[in-house]
Amino acid sequence: MAALRAKPVPDSLIAKVKEIQTKERQTATKTNRFWLQVLSQFDRDGEPYSNVFLRDEFISNLTAAQVKSSAETYLGGKNFSEFILKPESSSATDVKPVSPTQEAPAPKKKSKKK
Repeated sequence: MAALRAKPVPDSLIAKVKEIQTKERQTATKTNRFWLQVLSQFDRDGEPYSNVFLRDEFISNLTAAQVKSSAETYLGGKNFSEFILKPESSSATDVKPVSPTQEAPAPKKKSKKK
């Protein structure tokens, strides 16, 4: 995060991101799923359908300076938190690893409270 705030991303990386985003988008626009998701989202947000191709314009106009500016704005570190997940000390340590030929135990069902 600090590197993104300190110096611009190399132009070669920006070009690679643009290429990948453009290809993925071109492929996606050929599917009904894409159009269903986009139009549903636009309906929820009250956004005009004419904005559907603004993303293409955004991708083609992306610059290293924009990435650096966004990193400075959103990755400043003042709201950064790090969390470390540790296993529970109770029965979680008693679980034996499952071998590839052995079936995993069925999950325990929670009882319904009345």
